[in-house]
Amino acid sequence: MLKDGNTTTVVTRDSQHVRMNVSPTDYMLLQKGTVYSVSKDDDGKWMVMDMSQMKAFTSGGLAGLMAGGAAPKVPQKKNYTARYEKTGKKEQIAGYSGEVYNVKVMEGGKIVSQNEMVLCSHDDLKKVNDAWEAIGSKMGTLMGEKTDGSLEKALKEAKTAGYGGMLRYGDEMKLESLKKQSLDNSTYQIPPGAEIVKLGAMPGMTEED
Repeated sequence: MLKDGNTTTVVTRDSQHVRMNVSPTDYMLLQKGTVYSVSKDDDGKWMVMDMSQMKAFTSGGLAGLMAGGAAPKVPQKKNYTARYEKTGKKEQIAGYSGEVYNVKVMEGGKIVSQNEMVLCSHDDLKKVNDAWEAIGSKMGTLMGEKTDGSLEKALKEAKTAGYGGMLRYGDEMKLESLKKQSLDNSTYQIPPGAEIVKLGAMPGMTEED
């Protein structure tokens, strides 16, 4: 669950098969290293867009597109480091017990963010963490620095240090539930007959695979 009360569902088999459901008719799909936006229009037609187009459309990436096609200078990705401090506290979240850390994310020796993070070493959480990292890093690269910052760095360094996966990050994100179930392969595939949307081109092409 996110701070604004909205809930995002991440479905994963492994780091190569990740789906992020925003709503029943709107989701992001990571497939063979490519992130797709998949949504259903009012007529019930599935529409699919390769998100790499958002960066290629203008040299300003998504920011440029949202600014009406302007092409501002793309900032360099910042070099963040994360420092973890154990608080000695534990929290029970969604049936999992986690260690509470104070996490300081720094750039050039200066603290740029500081928050509590609850981490759990259970294999279930590690798998979810890998899914977040896989799709998050791709979206960060495509959409610019604002989506590729301190939280992503904190997650990566938690994994490297062996602290496990995230149960809570401040009041920004919190695991609501985790379910293990068998899902059909179609969960991680583009819907059959979906229309491929290309920026700067007329629609009409359909998925042939």
